[in-house]
Amino acid sequence: MIIKTDSDVKRAPYVPGKDNWCFHKVEGCRGLKLRVLPGGKKVFFLRYRTEDGRQRAYSWKGDARDYTLKAVVDEAMGLIRAVNRGQDPKAEPAPVTRKTVKDLCETFLERYAKVYRKSWANDAAEIRLHILPTLGGVIAEDLSTGQILDWHNSLAHYPRTANKVMQLLGRILVLAAEWGEVPSDVPARVAAVKPFDTPSRDRWLRKAEVVRLFEAVDRTATIPANASKDSDQSKAVAFLTARGSLSVSEVASELGIPKPKVAILLAGLVKQGRIQRVDRGVYGPLPVGDPWTETYNLYPRAVLYLLFLTALRKGELLPLRWNQVDLERGRISLEMTKAGESQERVLSPTAVEIFKVLEKHKRGPFVFPSSTGKSGHLSSVTAFWEKVRDDAGLQGVTLHDFRRSAASWMAQAGASALVLQRALGHKTIAASLIYSRMAAEPVEQAVSQLADTFQRVREEARGKVVAFPEGGQR
Repeated sequence: MIIKTDSDVKRAPYVPGKDNWCFHKVEGCRGLKLRVLPGGKKVFFLRYRTEDGRQRAYSWKGDARDYTLKAVVDEAMGLIRAVNRGQDPKAEPAPVTRKTVKDLCETFLERYAKVYRKSWANDAAEIRLHILPTLGGVIAEDLSTGQILDWHNSLAHYPRTANKVMQLLGRILVLAAEWGEVPSDVPARVAAVKPFDTPSRDRWLRKAEVVRLFEAVDRTATIPANASKDSDQSKAVAFLTARGSLSVSEVASELGIPKPKVAILLAGLVKQGRIQRVDRGVYGPLPVGDPWTETYNLYPRAVLYLLFLTALRKGELLPLRWNQVDLERGRISLEMTKAGESQERVLSPTAVEIFKVLEKHKRGPFVFPSSTGKSGHLSSVTAFWEKVRDDAGLQGVTLHDFRRSAASWMAQAGASALVLQRALGHKTIAASLIYSRMAAEPVEQAVSQLADTFQRVREEARGKVVAFPEGGQR
């Protein structure tokens, strides 16, 4: 009997054949048959040959009368197509590998971050430092909201970092779900955790703070890079910088440590060249001379100056190459910015002078070369910055506050939000509106005004304008 309809499946009789087996062919699908057992049970099965010539049979579970003929035929045709592609429907399925969070992080970096994100190295560092130590070995699909909450809370002492890495984890899981590596409900477990409240940062440097900060920068021109960064010493330098000449007793009272210990500490600072002895038992800050005749800490000092004078991001300034700097036109070309595009930035005359000093010490393609890192350029000025910041008594100030301060100073000088957008490299004007209201000013005038204000404030405090004479690199 040829099976053509569902009714034929129900009517198909048991007709004993060889070895008492009873088969009926199904129309429209070669190899598909209906088997009728002596007890009346009916089963669909498909005969096929594998790529290596073995004959195999695939059977449908349960009684054939529980299926529609069309559904069985359609499924059988799909199996035949799979066989023609070299697959074996009866083969044991490959074991399912349950991915860990570490596996997903590695896939994210290779498949997405390194391809699409300029700052992928930052992602890799955040993953290594904050995600993998706690969650790396967890099976991703078993990751619970409670585990994520506990992990997030463990980073509560750094709330901004905690929120940032949780957002990164969420992005990793969203992409993993899109790629079929975890169930689609897993990313929602991250979204269920409330981030910490972190008020927006609006810190910018006042004029007196800038004077104090760059005096501390200039003092490092005569201090070796390996000078002591002991906290008591830094506090003493900062205190003398802010208050002027003081006695040992006054410094001891401020620091809250015994007078004999302070006397030894101040004597050590004099030997390091960080303060001066004014009189017996009286010490004061060093007089600020011309910092560019000495070249200790030349590159980190120049970085701090240029971060303020150019309003560049640290990640834009440190990898800068000389072929991106046009000193004749006073321009810097940035190949790829945070806005995702190449940009040209304007240099003030003061910034150009600093670049000319650096050009005299040029060694290689990078403006800020380094022989210790893999990149070939200076990748961090954190240690230098923290010492300078502490010496200036500006704890809590960050390097990114330079960019915010530069924008605020330009806005106070009358630069419009449109000009700030160009000067800062913002993708949209909205980010610049926090610094200024609309008013027409050219970009060149805005950055020049920044440099002029910078020079004037320091001149008022020190009695002379900063010069940038030549000097030999030590």
